[in-house]
Amino acid sequence: MVFRFVANDPVESGDFLSHHELGLALQSNPCRRCSLSVYGTLASARARLRLLRDRNPDRAERHIARGEVAAGDGKLSQAGRDSEHYEWWAFDEVVRHRSFQVVERLGF
Repeated sequence: MVFRFVANDPVESGDFLSHHELGLALQSNPCRRCSLSVYGTLASARARLRLLRDRNPDRAERHIARGEVAAGDGKLSQAGRDSEHYEWWAFDEVVRHRSFQVVERLGF
């Protein structure tokens, strides 16, 4: 199980687009731009989202969704200093949002 920030409840395919697909972070590592950020625990996702929203209150992500990422869904790799932050490179044929449901709605 992993957790991801999403803007919609129920989740939509648009909640699972990479920076590359959105045309964002153009100066970032091109490989990392193709991944999706997910978290290993609800607590770590909650803490990170609150920190991000404190810095930028206009962020669209208002919820945290939980879903299962199986071995056949792509590659997961721990990323950065936060031991609970992972990057997920989903295989092309995977419907990324299919197993995800909102588990927490943050009131900001």
